[in-house]
Amino acid sequence: MFRFVVKPIFALIATVMVSSCAIRPLPDPVTRTDTYNISQHIRCESYYALRNFVTELIRVRHPEIARMIATDQLNFKNLDYDKLDNETRRVIERYDQALIAYSFRFEITEFNNLNGELDILHNLTNGIFGLTASANSDHERQNTRSFRVIDEWKSLLTIFDHEICEQLDRPQTENFAYPIAGTIGMAEQIRLFYDMTQSGNLVGAETINPSISDTIVFTTRLGSSLTPRIELVPLSELAKITKASLKGEVKRWDIHQVIVNISLPDEGNKREPTVAELRAIRELNRQEELQFDNDLAREIARELR
Repeated sequence: MFRFVVKPIFALIATVMVSSCAIRPLPDPVTRTDTYNISQHIRCESYYALRNFVTELIRVRHPEIARMIATDQLNFKNLDYDKLDNETRRVIERYDQALIAYSFRFEITEFNNLNGELDILHNLTNGIFGLTASANSDHERQNTRSFRVIDEWKSLLTIFDHEICEQLDRPQTENFAYPIAGTIGMAEQIRLFYDMTQSGNLVGAETINPSISDTIVFTTRLGSSLTPRIELVPLSELAKITKASLKGEVKRWDIHQVIVNISLPDEGNKREPTVAELRAIRELNRQEELQFDNDLAREIARELR
């Protein structure tokens, strides 16, 4: 009887474990989309956010041109800057060479553990002999994937193939289950960069050229386990199983990070930073590094608890 009960259990556990294993873990099973589409999704979000933002800038003094852009009767590639007033044209041309840079990093770890235990009692002439046998198989796989993408504002509006965006199965709101596969707030960051550059004395990490960065980290932890058990199964008149159990456990940790930096290149007419400004920038960098080290130490301590 043991033969017919335990074998199906082993088969079930093995099926669950194998189906969740991957020699090289990828983001796809968690995000429900592949790496290429994740990057394209975010670039498309930037495209739509930038398109809407520049359209609204134009609408202030040229509502008819803005209406034509919004209704796809006119695109930025064919937009004649000479039809804009000097102030609007100056602002748009200033940001033509602004850059949106993305640094993607996916850290994925999978754990697959299988443990089994078998208790057997055997009747002897002068007593009972007991035997407990156990075995386990633990596996861990990790993959880190990182890459960078850079878009220029003007190129994003005029050259970027936005028709790709219409073909993507892209949610238009936040994805709380798999955040990096949803919207990440590019419209707010683009607007903030513009406001801070125009009137907020925004500077970069190394120079006084305007620059702003967001580091967005999403952590997803998934897990499941299966523990079938049988008891008191006779093997023969002399021996019986008092307990037999298997435990299959599958865990997966995903840390998805994207750093988004928006910056303006050297505009040529900018002055060199003063000694005091350079000192202030260096001190900010030092404090940020200290904060990063403290945050990392706290994260490690939390994981060890």
